[in-house]
Amino acid sequence: MWIIWIYLFLPFGMKSLNYNILLLVLLFMLNSASCKRTNSPEENESTPAQSSMTKDASGRERPNIQAPEPIAPGSAQVVIRIEKFLADPAKGGAAGQEPQRAEAKVETVLGYGAGFDLALGNRQSIKVYFPMKTQNTGGKRLKEQDRLNVNLQAPVLESEWLTVNSYSKIDK
Repeated sequence: MWIIWIYLFLPFGMKSLNYNILLLVLLFMLNSASCKRTNSPEENESTPAQSSMTKDASGRERPNIQAPEPIAPGSAQVVIRIEKFLADPAKGGAAGQEPQRAEAKVETVLGYGAGFDLALGNRQSIKVYFPMKTQNTGGKRLKEQDRLNVNLQAPVLESEWLTVNSYSKIDK
């Protein structure tokens, strides 16, 4: 290949300009044709391993990566297990009234939003506050030992209570 380049640039003074332009065009056509890859029919058939591939703007296959939903600033996405529901001393009520407070254990931290400055670890005990009703659409209340995927808001000021923004029950 380097011989062609030497031959191409060496004879500028010796040959006509049309010859050199024609040689350049021919060289670029050969170079571009050799870089293209043709797929055989066997490669065009999709297999289960290839179904997770997508094509980018240049036509090359890239892995289809599903990015997780972003987590809101000041919150964390966590899987917890309810250990015990607590009575709300401010309301003088018993456990089970709305809203509820509970002690829970962290099972898995799925992610943190920006500004969530509390580090949560697996099997760590935390206190959570449910400002919403803790009944699902089927009319069943949350109970102890339920596993939940929760979105927790960072505690306010010196409070130790993490507010549950939203939750979904995880079937065992």
